[in-house]
Amino acid sequence: MRSAFLRTIGLVLGAVMLACCSGVQPYGTMYIRTDGQTPSPDQLAADQKVCSDAGDKAQRCMLEKGYFLVKEDEATQKQQNLAEIAQKNKEEQEALIAAEKAKQAKLRREAARKRKKKTPSPSVAKPSNSQSPTTGGQSSTNTQPSPWSQGPATFQPQR
Repeated sequence: MRSAFLRTIGLVLGAVMLACCSGVQPYGTMYIRTDGQTPSPDQLAADQKVCSDAGDKAQRCMLEKGYFLVKEDEATQKQQNLAEIAQKNKEEQEALIAAEKAKQAKLRREAARKRKKKTPSPSVAKPSNSQSPTTGGQSSTNTQPSPWSQGPATFQPQR
């Protein structure tokens, strides 16, 4: 009689362990989302069904889908902790994005300043024609008359 009782207990424990490994959540536990939000019952059921097909890797599958298996009496506290962690991570991510945007804006402004310095302004630019009509055939940058503007030159060899 005693061996039949032990055998029955062994079978029951074996069945419970197989149920735990096959994705059925153990009694007194529940799934919470890793971001601290309350999971949708429909989505949770669908994810559990998909992960139960994974066999012995059902818990890993549920974790990859964003669920933690916790005791029911600890669920509220853990969910609040996870929500705080998720909020902190979100704020850090937003700060990183804002810093990167500021850095990119600064680089664009510096590049625009460099382009502006390289391009001469229209008031300083030289005229496209070498003879300016306001100087009477003389270049505006040269105060000496050009030897070519005085007519034909005669070549005189040096002695």
